[in-house]
Amino acid sequence: MTVAVVVALCTFIHRKPALLGVEPGSSQQMYWMAGVIAAGVVFLIIMGVYHLLNRHAAVQNFELRRQLAAGEDYSAVKPKKADSRHPAMVELAAFLRARSGPF
Repeated sequence: MTVAVVVALCTFIHRKPALLGVEPGSSQQMYWMAGVIAAGVVFLIIMGVYHLLNRHAAVQNFELRRQLAAGEDYSAVKPKKADSRHPAMVELAAFLRARSGPF
């Protein structure tokens, strides 16, 4: 649909520029066409991102509802496992983290 609108507007600008107050064959006519194409591309990108975000949210909602229907407990925050490392390694990790930060 968007592509059809962009093609129709570009055809209109190309064939009847006088209706827009633009001289035929001028650089302003080319700027109008480039602007319509750029606006169409931006619109398509925005709609693509919107679609992907909606799809991601729908998948998450479906998984939540599936878990609830199956009787599984849903926990947004998973509990951390107890630290099974050697105490010396835990102490070394804490020292290095304090010295250089988490990264």
